[in-house]
Amino acid sequence: MAEYRGLIFSKKDSETSGLEQLRGKMIAFEDPGSTSGYFLPKVLLLKKGFKLSEKPRPDAKVGPKEIGYIFASTDVVNLVLSSRVAAGTFSNDDYGALDGSKKADVVILAQTDLFPRHLVSARKDLDPTVKNRLKEILLSMHQNDEGRSIMQQTDNTTKFDLLPGGEEMVRRKLVETFRRR
Repeated sequence: MAEYRGLIFSKKDSETSGLEQLRGKMIAFEDPGSTSGYFLPKVLLLKKGFKLSEKPRPDAKVGPKEIGYIFASTDVVNLVLSSRVAAGTFSNDDYGALDGSKKADVVILAQTDLFPRHLVSARKDLDPTVKNRLKEILLSMHQNDEGRSIMQQTDNTTKFDLLPGGEEMVRRKLVETFRRR
């Protein structure tokens, strides 16, 4: 999966049918290091003008003008389906991996823009010869058993690609995604 996105979801038969209904309620993010299960959905909510406030547990008090949030690791779906939180976040590939009954019980409230799954970057002052050799190795890893074995250990990566649209396009997309209104 070269690109993925974050999804904000709720229980299908709950009173939370849109982002506006999250005010005064709790949302569960995956973990602070998750791009699709925390960072991108949080940025989306902030850009839409919501105030977010981290809370210590799912039953903590949430002010009427804010959205409370907790980190729930792998328990996000269960917290939402058991109505302990109003909504949760995960990636579109996590959604795709849900079993049929759980998938039928959730509704997607919002989705973030697509974002590159894994990025490799090099410091600006890296010797160009080293940088070019590294690029050459990464782009050819899928062509041999050792490379495929190493990549499989990184979220079952099957191939490294150049950035769609090049570095400048990704830079612009990052600025656009993370710039506040």
